[in-house]
Amino acid sequence: YERTLSRRFLDGVATLQGVQVWGITDGPRLGDRTPTFALTSDRRSPQELARRLGEAGILAWDGHFYAKALIERLGLVDTGGVLRLGFVHYTTTDEVDRTLDELETILAR
Repeated sequence: YERTLSRRFLDGVATLQGVQVWGITDGPRLGDRTPTFALTSDRRSPQELARRLGEAGILAWDGHFYAKALIERLGLVDTGGVLRLGFVHYTTTDEVDRTLDELETILAR
């Protein structure tokens, strides 16, 4: 079920211009990852995205998540790290869609 959520999220986020998902994104390898995603945008900082998603009632986090060396190596320290979104077995597909819709709205502003 979590792979289904992952695929739905990845398909949707791929349509958002300027958004990069860090990590495994190809369908055949979804079993090699958890449905937790690190994102960056070329238009909004991770902090702004997390704040605005939170204002919309969607839990999101920003920063380095104790993986500071990785964030440094990826060159993301100066831009605030990544936005982190996670889905679990009790997340609905409607919630995934709502998250994608809200991201699209935030990025369009």
